[in-house]
Amino acid sequence: MQVNTEDITVSWGQQPHPLDSTYGKWRMALFQDLQESIDTSKLYFLYDPIADEKCCTRCFVGEIPLHAQGTMKFLFSLKCPSPQGGSAFVLVTEEQIYGQIRLHVFRLDLSGDGLSVANCRPLLHSALLIGGEYICSMREDAPEIVVMANPGLQVWRINAIAEQPQEPSANFTVPGADLTHFYDGFLSNGSVHLLSSSPDGHLDHTRIHVLNLNNAGQITTQNCTPDPQRGMPAPRKNAGIDGVANAILLAGGEIDHGNYNIQRLVDYWMLDTRTFQWLQIPAQMPAPLIEPRLTACNSG
Repeated sequence: MQVNTEDITVSWGQQPHPLDSTYGKWRMALFQDLQESIDTSKLYFLYDPIADEKCCTRCFVGEIPLHAQGTMKFLFSLKCPSPQGGSAFVLVTEEQIYGQIRLHVFRLDLSGDGLSVANCRPLLHSALLIGGEYICSMREDAPEIVVMANPGLQVWRINAIAEQPQEPSANFTVPGADLTHFYDGFLSNGSVHLLSSSPDGHLDHTRIHVLNLNNAGQITTQNCTPDPQRGMPAPRKNAGIDGVANAILLAGGEIDHGNYNIQRLVDYWMLDTRTFQWLQIPAQMPAPLIEPRLTACNSG
């Protein structure tokens, strides 16, 4: 596997982009999500000043104001362009009202130049009512958003290219399952892959749980095998993880050895979702990152 690592941040002491003097008052903002434009020329960072504790930061070479109900949480990229020829996304926002979580799901179309919003419309008739923790993910094999939430393990499937607001295309509960038992969940090959969590909150790399969306209600558990040369990834917290066709990708994270001794990792791993074998990717992060975010773009 050939992997190229490129650090596109501005190095300390070097001159930033000229437009950065206008929009780059910082580089310490808390972003909610990241996606690539359909023509691969831009990266879009989803930012919400409320989620960033109102630090009033601004970003990079341009801003696109979003007007949608709730706090910005997730941004998913569609493989098809917007009707205007720009990028098309699914935007997920969250509202907390009297202890209840409501998730809103929008279709977001950008203009042809990718620098303004052409349309932002709801995909659902009404918000999803969530009992507590939840996971949102997007299928790589179909334009569909999958939301999983507790209590228990409830699942909603949402059509991301619907022309009008509608009900979820499917909604079911997995008997005997509890979302809080899992580290995280991702979609690959039309199935939900739920990563295990150890009692202390670290990623358990030894097994994975698979929920087939076409056979709702049954979870199967698969034991994972090690890389023949590199073994298993170290148990870790706060890793960057994303799902693609035939694989779950893992990047960095940290190991807490106690007494404020935190080891930050720079490695990359891939779990083949056909064989459930871990493979270490021959590359490293340019620098150890705190809670890295990993996004697999449609361009590869």
